[in-house]
Amino acid sequence: MTHEHRNRSRATHVTVLGQDYVLSGDIDPDYVSKIAGYVNEKMKELHDRTVGVSTTRLAVLTAINIADEMFTLRSEMENAELIGITRIDQLEGRIGTWLSENEGQRIPKQNDPGQR
Repeated sequence: MTHEHRNRSRATHVTVLGQDYVLSGDIDPDYVSKIAGYVNEKMKELHDRTVGVSTTRLAVLTAINIADEMFTLRSEMENAELIGITRIDQLEGRIGTWLSENEGQRIPKQNDPGQR
């Protein structure tokens, strides 16, 4: 695939809340459709829970809800990363302690010719 071919825009037809859109870009059309389907699902859920809200207001409320999901997931990822870093630090400390307590001791390896 040439560099020129990869940078070509592709048009993807999607429908969100009954409105048809043509989205262009160098992103995989299946991925674009998946995203549009997600937005459509979120807008329909909100549309079903509200009465008499304009499409523009519905779109903004949907965007706020999706942004909330994104911020929540980011926060959860950051917390998971901190937990992972803490666990790594703890393991490094335990390994360091073990190494200093066992300094100078040789650990036999499997199939070590000197262990016969």
